[in-house]
Amino acid sequence: MVLDVLLRKKKRNTVIVGDSVALTEGLVGELMGKLERGDVPDELKSTHFIKFQLAPVSLRFMKREEVEMSLSALKRKVDSVASGGGAIFYVGDLKWTVEAATSGEKDEGEVCGYNPVDHLLAEIGKLFCDSSTKVWLVATASYQTYMRCQMRQPPLETQWALQAVPVPSGGLGLSLHASR
Repeated sequence: MVLDVLLRKKKRNTVIVGDSVALTEGLVGELMGKLERGDVPDELKSTHFIKFQLAPVSLRFMKREEVEMSLSALKRKVDSVASGGGAIFYVGDLKWTVEAATSGEKDEGEVCGYNPVDHLLAEIGKLFCDSSTKVWLVATASYQTYMRCQMRQPPLETQWALQAVPVPSGGLGLSLHASR
């Protein structure tokens, strides 16, 4: 299923949703291994796997300049691999996208209405949705976190053009295979 989403004509980013983070991250590990071994369809053989994970605690307190620096670094990475066959950027567990929004208290980083998480989400969405290159975003989430992502305004599913790939509790094998 994950490979099917990546191979579609209409580019979609992927969120792997399962009962636990360990289960979904296990699937990401398998995907990374398949890419490294070249055990993927030809269209993905020259694709790189890049981890771009953010610490939720530090993110909440980042200033606009710090967020912009992180985004610039991400854009440089995207530009550098986009011309060389493409890349899958793994942003980890999406819990960081909803924790700050539901903490109930105003973050110190939220000065004059600025929210570093919202800013980062919007810019990542532009970077990965507006690109016609072979660059994908892959994330993981528990079912509860994914439902909270859908309740955001705008929903993260829309903002990042996410396609959910549910992982059955029984095993990971079915989720990685391409139908080709």
